[in-house]
Amino acid sequence: AEITKQAMSLTAITLNGLQIYTLDGVLYFIIYKVFTLLAGVFEKKYRIS
Repeated sequence: AEITKQAMSLTAITLNGLQIYTLDGVLYFIIYKVFTLLAGVFEKKYRIS
């Protein structure tokens, strides 16, 4: 939510909404991928058979 709030502020100042919200989406995707990969690593490490 904080990333989106900053994107809204930057859009109001610079009027470059498309670029800013695209970067916002890319940042959220990167965060999602990192957490997904970490979850997979922890799942493999702590798997209960």
